[in-house]
Amino acid sequence: MTERVVITGMGAITPLGGTLDETWSCIVAGRSGVRPIAAFDASEIDSRIAGEVKVDLSQRLSFKEAKRMDRFCQLALIAAKEAIEHSGLVIDESNSEEIGVIMGSGVGGMITLAEQI
Repeated sequence: MTERVVITGMGAITPLGGTLDETWSCIVAGRSGVRPIAAFDASEIDSRIAGEVKVDLSQRLSFKEAKRMDRFCQLALIAAKEAIEHSGLVIDESNSEEIGVIMGSGVGGMITLAEQI
């Protein structure tokens, strides 16, 4: 039996923008999201540029949600919500177990890892 998978929506939070549309507009315009590092003091490391995600999450997650998650999880949740909205699907009891979101992260949890070390 062959199971079919259909991509119905996308979401993105990138160094180019906080939504899929913002990111795509920057890609089409040929913009780069790589800039001097501002999230921490990079003077002691070899590379001082990065593609940092600079979005205000306070308007898109409750304080309670944000407090319980590492930043990469916060970004993933927001992108997943956007993908669901972008899909136009109505999720209810009849289809909720047939719908999923696939997320990608290069490393994830580095802020927490660095703090714990």
